[in-house]
Amino acid sequence: MIRLSHVGKKLMKLLCGNEGRRSVQKVNVIREYEVASRMNSYRETSNLRGTSETTELHRFLVKFFDTTRETSDLLESILRNIDRIRGGYEVESEADESGWDFPFSSSAQEKLHELQSSHAEMLHELKSKWRKMKKNKSERNELQRELDAAARWVYILKHDLAMMGRLVKRVNNEMQHMKAIEEIIETIPESRASVEAIRELQRQEECCLMKHMEELEEHGSLCLLDISRSRQQIWKEITKNMP
Repeated sequence: MIRLSHVGKKLMKLLCGNEGRRSVQKVNVIREYEVASRMNSYRETSNLRGTSETTELHRFLVKFFDTTRETSDLLESILRNIDRIRGGYEVESEADESGWDFPFSSSAQEKLHELQSSHAEMLHELKSKWRKMKKNKSERNELQRELDAAARWVYILKHDLAMMGRLVKRVNNEMQHMKAIEEIIETIPESRASVEAIRELQRQEECCLMKHMEELEEHGSLCLLDISRSRQQIWKEITKNMP
């Protein structure tokens, strides 16, 4: 169970009701299971429906579900480690069950950038499919809803990930700065008056880090909600055309 900051709790109540994050996670797990349980049927159906254009779009949507699941895993790892830091525990130094390394490291920032690039590529692919669909008006009504929903959410998630990358980088820089301050303190004799000034600087840096982590936590929670909503809405559009 991930503990949220005071602002984070207010945010989750506004978005999700009084049950808070626990209910959100429970509902999301159920919905993800429902989506996953029908995905094999969807993969099979996508290869049986009409034209190559339709099949191509369905393969793209399967890619969307796979990419957003991967993104969700990384975001959950980041939120878990924010909670561990706030609780006074060491962060996960090795890959956890989600398969990700320490989430504030440069490798995690690279992974966020990679996922953002994947969403940018999907958005470009959607625009291309939209142009092709205009040439085939007989299929436009059937596919337009799926294209519209996918394009809207891919655009939102692309920008969500760009912000997450910036926030993760900022938290990582703060942590590196605090580490450098701790190393300086260890080299200065305790009798020196400058130690107190450095410790005051350390306290200020800790406050700054906690503030930045709170912003990261809130945006990460919003990203997870966007991912959940995107998958639910797109799946709803898909099932309208499934037998």
